[in-house]
Amino acid sequence: MDDKTRFLVPVAFSPQTEVIVEQASNLAKCYDAELNMLYVFDSSRTKGFFSKLEDESKIKQNAESQFEKYVSNQRDKHKIEIKGLFIEGRVYETIVDVARSIKSTLIIMGTNGATGIKSQFIGSNTMRVIKQSPCAVLTIKGVEHKEGCETIVLPLDLTKETTQKVEHAIEFAKMFKSTVRAVSILNTNDQVVVDKLVEQMEVVVDEITKSGVLCKAAIVKIVKGEDSLPMAIIEYAEKVKADLIMIMTQQENNPTEYFIGSRAQTTINKSRIPVLSLIPRETKPLNIL
Repeated sequence: MDDKTRFLVPVAFSPQTEVIVEQASNLAKCYDAELNMLYVFDSSRTKGFFSKLEDESKIKQNAESQFEKYVSNQRDKHKIEIKGLFIEGRVYETIVDVARSIKSTLIIMGTNGATGIKSQFIGSNTMRVIKQSPCAVLTIKGVEHKEGCETIVLPLDLTKETTQKVEHAIEFAKMFKSTVRAVSILNTNDQVVVDKLVEQMEVVVDEITKSGVLCKAAIVKIVKGEDSLPMAIIEYAEKVKADLIMIMTQQENNPTEYFIGSRAQTTINKSRIPVLSLIPRETKPLNIL
């Protein structure tokens, strides 16, 4: 397969679907990417409800017809080529398998669209995709749509993956003419750690600024606590009216605790701002720390 940029958008026809497709279409235009829309027909949900196989087959045919019509309408609306993929299987497994098979660069998906207490938590399928995905995942929780991306929040810490986050932030910022808000959350009085964070922040701001992207920095002091760090990031992002938060996630087969590791779930669960979950990759250390 060629090296073309490919985006994968699982469609669930939830209240978020239009927002997700709008964002995906905007990104596809900016990156000149191939947009793949996927509908996963989970037959396990229909088994037992129908006494005849033809009844279940009719449900599947209707779903596929509805999906094909939807894809066609989106092509006409956004004036871009969209590939429609209708596949039977388990939702999260199919999404991950398809992402691998088409060599997707990015998966763009929403939450389960729940309301009330459940709205605080993204669906299990979404979290499983994030944990097992072969590529970055952009999760969108809200149902409001804002075109463009004016402000990107870039949380920084003292891990080697900082370089990768900076590279991605610069790429996105250039594409959307965004401002990058680099932020470090401080939950210690250890002067050595404080000095390292300040030094790193200066290097990062310098690197981003030299690339031609406007960058502002902040260090936020919090009380030490497991949930304090992700909530501090979200509160800061809301304060500066950010359009995107970039984080690093931990793969299931990697026991190493990265920047947020298990805290990634808290950030994604709680944030009403879209979150881009990036997968740490093995790289040679760069002079950014």
